[in-house]
Amino acid sequence: MTARRSIALALLAAIAIVSAALAPAERRRADDGMCVPPTDDTTGWQRVQSGDISLLVPKSFSITVHSPGWVYVTNGSREIGLGRGDGPDELSTSGNVSLLNTCSTVIGGRPVTIQVLYFEVYDRPQAPTGNSGPKYVADARWGTFKGLPTVSAFILSNVRADLRKLRQVFYTADVGVKPPPPCRPQQPKPRADSVVDSAAVASRLSSDGKPWPPGTATLMLRFDSSGALGSMAVTAGDLPDSTKRSLAMIVGTNVRDQAAGAPASIELKVTSAAAGFGYEVMSATVCPP
Repeated sequence: MTARRSIALALLAAIAIVSAALAPAERRRADDGMCVPPTDDTTGWQRVQSGDISLLVPKSFSITVHSPGWVYVTNGSREIGLGRGDGPDELSTSGNVSLLNTCSTVIGGRPVTIQVLYFEVYDRPQAPTGNSGPKYVADARWGTFKGLPTVSAFILSNVRADLRKLRQVFYTADVGVKPPPPCRPQQPKPRADSVVDSAAVASRLSSDGKPWPPGTATLMLRFDSSGALGSMAVTAGDLPDSTKRSLAMIVGTNVRDQAAGAPASIELKVTSAAAGFGYEVMSATVCPP
């Protein structure tokens, strides 16, 4: 086993058993931005796979080692590893690893936690490796999810700034989650009287005993999976803001439940005029389950 491989395995072992201590304050202060999605161009990158996880990596990296369940690619002092579980089977010892920061996000349709860690490598005088000094690692863990196993990936470098520069590889991860089918417009659009109980709205408005100014208010109605109204927002209209809010409250309490699987969102335009109120469905969107 190479000296570099020994370093990586010892590091992963330490992470796997959560033996990270707090690092000095001057190192902890920096935010590595690992949960900030990058926008790098990955054209020409190569996809590397290990079991249930694959990543795009720059072509300047080359595969150096296959171990049970894990693949490693390197470019000089920088290394990327990916595989199943918390780490390779060879891991058996811990190390002196300091936690710099941690964040959580969603990548590839699965929750992921990314830790940035720091450790030092010291050469033995009788057996120098030429690879001593500070090491930084970004470790991404996708836990078990909807029957899918835990998978992991890491970026290792002598230079901390490399972690941020290379974080794009995490955001290219395929971790076994199929993207949901896209939402689409519903045609024909539902009738307005199937969306709102206009008679109930008219009764409520007339009971207020005050005239309503002419104008419009457009409401975005969002329904949950059962077809009940989940949220509502005023998105447009030329009525005064206070009037739009009052009208939205009245209309919202008289929105009809939709059938399960009906449109996930409906854009409803309400028009106030001397003859009364009119309703028009501007758009409806269906999202497959």
